[in-house]
Amino acid sequence: MQPFPSFSRINESPSLTGTEWIIDANGCDPQRLTELATIKRITDDVVRDLELNVVGHPLSHQFPSPDGLMPGGVTLLYLLSESHLAVHTYPEFGTLTLNLYCCCHREPWDWQTHLRDRLGASRVEVKQIPRGNLVDRSDQGHTDDEVQR
Repeated sequence: MQPFPSFSRINESPSLTGTEWIIDANGCDPQRLTELATIKRITDDVVRDLELNVVGHPLSHQFPSPDGLMPGGVTLLYLLSESHLAVHTYPEFGTLTLNLYCCCHREPWDWQTHLRDRLGASRVEVKQIPRGNLVDRSDQGHTDDEVQR
C-alpha cells in the first residue's frame, strides 16, 4: 500500500497556489526598529486584520546593536496555517523587511500607511507576487528548461 496517492497525473494547468508580499520600508525611525513590542503590535495587527491563523506562538529575537551596548534589530517569525510571516529590522539602516506568504486569498493591507505612521518610514515598497504553477503549458512541446527561460 502506498502512503500517498500516485502523483503521476498532477494537474499541469496554470494554478495559483498563493500570494507572497515582500515589503521593504526605508527611512524608518531607528529607535522604533529596536522596539520588539512596537514591531510585534504591527505584526499582530496584520494577523488580526487579514484574519490569519497563527500556529503555536510567534518566535522573536532581539539582536544587540553592532557595538553591543544597546538593543539592535529584531526578528519575528509567525508560522501560519496559511503559510508564514517574517519580519526583520535593521535600525542601523533605518530599514524593515517583511515577507508574508498566504495560500488563501487575502485582501490587500495598507502597508504604506501603517509603516509610515508607526515607524516613520519615508518609503515603503510593496511587491505582491502570485505563486504556483503559473506557466501556461498548453504547448507540451516545450521542455522544463525552455519554459523557465
